[in-house]
Amino acid sequence: MNEQVKLTAHLVDAIWHDERREEQVRAELLRRMRAELIEPPTAGQLTAMLRSALHQADERAVAETSARLQRAGCTRALDATHPPTSWI
Repeated sequence: MNEQVKLTAHLVDAIWHDERREEQVRAELLRRMRAELIEPPTAGQLTAMLRSALHQADERAVAETSARLQRAGCTRALDATHPPTSWI
């Protein structure tokens, strides 16, 4: 696994529950790079890593919310989060 993938995975773990502001996520990523003595990537690579981490964090949050709703027996509320098949 290359450094960018590892850093993105760490970022998802660090932010998925609490943080979605890009500037805060960027600061966490740069902090981790300094701690690991990793040279920062190009601006384009950094942006791609941030977008990927934010997307993965959103996906994780949705999956966690869905699982909680299912455990609570809220299938009707869960069904409301998906478009009707006639829309697809």
